[in-house]
This record gives sequence, structure tokens and C-alpha cells, in this order.
Amino acid sequence: MDTVEEIPTTGFTDENRSLEFQDQQRFIALAMKQLLPLDATVITLYYLKELSLDEIADITELNMSTLKVRLFRARKRIAKELELILKKEVTAL
Repeated sequence: MDTVEEIPTTGFTDENRSLEFQDQQRFIALAMKQLLPLDATVITLYYLKELSLDEIADITELNMSTLKVRLFRARKRIAKELELILKKEVTAL
């Protein structure tokens, strides 16, 4: 093997990763707009502000079981909305 051909890289560049991250943020923001305001608040406090469930319960004045149910349902709703959004994005191509 005296001659070795260079294999082109097909990995993500930093620019591609940045665009992918921006797309993810845009899709999540669209999905979050479909939530009830309290559910969006719970998701934001838990995932973006990284508050504990106890802290969120104090802020929202929800009891712990209600908070956990709202968080669970909000996650499922976001997942469903993301499926719909992404399906629309794929068919638009």
C-alpha cells in the first residue's frame, strides 16, 4: 500500500453542529408554545433553570403529586408536538 487515498470526512463540522442545535431550539420552542402556560413554566423551571421538584412546587404552589403529573404530561405533549412539527418539516422538503 504505497499509495493511500485520503478518505473525505463526512462528519459534522462545528458549523453544522451549531445549525443542528439552532434547529433543535426552534422546534422545541414551537412545541412549548402548544403547552398550557403552567405546563410550559414547569418544563422551563425543571429543564432550563434546573430547579428541583421541591423548588418548583414552592414557586407554582402545586402539591408534589400534581407537579409530577403535570411534568409527565407536559413531556408527553412536547414529544407529540415535536413529532407533528418534524413530520411537517420532512414533508416540506
